[in-house]
Amino acid sequence: LLNMLTGVDRPTSGEVIVNGQSLAALSEDALAHWRRREIGIVFQFFNLVPVLSVAQNVQLPMELAGMYTPQARPLRVATLLEEVNLAERASWLPSRVSGGDQQRAAIARANANDPPLIFGDEPTGRQDPRAAEACFNLFHTWVDAGKTFLMVTHSRSLAARTRRTIEIADGRLIRDDHH
Repeated sequence: LLNMLTGVDRPTSGEVIVNGQSLAALSEDALAHWRRREIGIVFQFFNLVPVLSVAQNVQLPMELAGMYTPQARPLRVATLLEEVNLAERASWLPSRVSGGDQQRAAIARANANDPPLIFGDEPTGRQDPRAAEACFNLFHTWVDAGKTFLMVTHSRSLAARTRRTIEIADGRLIRDDHH
C-alpha cells in the first residue's frame, strides 16, 4: 500500500490519487519531483546513507529538492534533530548510533522539506518505549499543525491512539474507524 501511495509501485489497474494528484499522470521525473516536495517517508529499514553523518542524511532531501537556502539548511537540520532528541549525535555516522537513533534520524529526514504528507512504515518499531512515545507525540504535533501522517503498524495499541484506523487483511479493507 505504501509503495502505491508513494509512487514506488504502479497499480496494474485502477488509479492512485494522493492529495488530488493522480500519480499515473506523472512522468518518472515529475513523480520524483512530487515525491521530494510533497511527501516524506519513514522507511522501516531507515535507508540512511552510511557515508553521511546523521545531520547530512537529514539535510540530503533539502539539497535534492532545492528547498531552503544553503545557509538556512543547517538551522533547519538542527531543529529537526532537536525534535527527535538527536542533536548531540548530529556529526555521527549511522553505523555509530543505535537502530532506534537511526529510526529517529529517518523521522527527522522525512520532515526535512516540511511536506504536507508523511508516510511511516512501522515508524516507532525500533524505539524503546520512552522514545517511541516521544516520536508518537511528535507525529501528533505534525497532525495538529496540519500535516497528514499515515502510518502502517501491526500494533493495535498504537493504532488505537490515532484519529483514524483502517484495517486491511489480504488486500481488502475490513475496518475503517474514526476516533
